[in-house]
Amino acid sequence: FLAETEKQLARLRTCSCDKDRSEIKEEAHKLKGASGTFGLLQVSELARMLEHSALQIAPSSYRDLLDRIEACFGIARNELEAAMIESVA
Repeated sequence: FLAETEKQLARLRTCSCDKDRSEIKEEAHKLKGASGTFGLLQVSELARMLEHSALQIAPSSYRDLLDRIEACFGIARNELEAAMIESVA
C-alpha cells in the first residue's frame, strides 16, 4: 500500500490540468479507495475532493490539494511504519 501510494502521488504530480483531467480523476478515485481501506480517512477525504473537482479544478488549486494530500499521507505513512516496527518488536 505504501509503495503504491507513493507511485500514485508521483503520477498525480506529473499530470497536467491542461491535458490529464481524466487521469487525475481516475488516480484520485484509486487513492480515495485504497486510503479509506487502510483507515487513512483524511487522505481519503482529500482524494475524494480531488476526484470530484478533477474536471474543473484550477492548476494552482490542484497543486495545493496535492500538497495537502502528500502532507497527510506523509504523517500517516510515518505512523504506519512506526506501528509496523512496534508489531515486530
